Amino acid sequence: MDTLLDRENNPRALLLSGTGRYSDPQHDYDATSEGLAGVLEEAGFDVVIASDLEAALTWLSSPWNWPDLLAVNVGLPRDGQPVPAEAAASGLRSWLGSGRPLLAIHTSATSFTDVSEWSDALGQGPTGDETGGLAGTLRIVPDPDPAAEYPHPLGWTYERPDGGRTVFATGGHDAGAFQQPQYRELLSEGISWLADSLLPVGAPAE
Repeated sequence: MDTLLDRENNPRALLLSGTGRYSDPQHDYDATSEGLAGVLEEAGFDVVIASDLEAALTWLSSPWNWPDLLAVNVGLPRDGQPVPAEAAASGLRSWLGSGRPLLAIHTSATSFTDVSEWSDALGQGPTGDETGGLAGTLRIVPDPDPAAEYPHPLGWTYERPDGGRTVFATGGHDAGAFQQPQYRELLSEGISWLADSLLPVGAPAE
């Protein structure tokens, strides 16, 4: 990546991992964040995994010494509290409006529900509540014919209105995902595209 090679120092990535209330029993965020950090490091980034997610977001409220890229691998808190807390939300909004690159994976798309700019920055379109129910009985039909089929994206790239770039990958459920060559290649290509948009060293934040 010429963008990386032309820099005096390695670009820095801040990785937000699903710790505390951003964790859940179905996902080992420590393991998947280590896997994601490994792919970023292979791409030439120095990576810091935040041990306190909301403190890291609050730190982003001031553009002083910002990282070059924000990577997100988090879950959705279900404790009834704002997601994220007010000070952290301010930092997240500052980053999302800065024109800097964003990488997010898997359940991160469901998080930060009190920051509308988050879903906008991911490029995922409008969201809303779903209504459903449970059947009392289940009848299994052998060899059924599918009534409908729908494509499901593995990821996407998005150029935000502010000029910033976003990469989202749906995979990353467990550490095994990062052992799959195809998933690593998908992430690597996305990171390369993000790296092409890095601001020069010392450039002021927006």
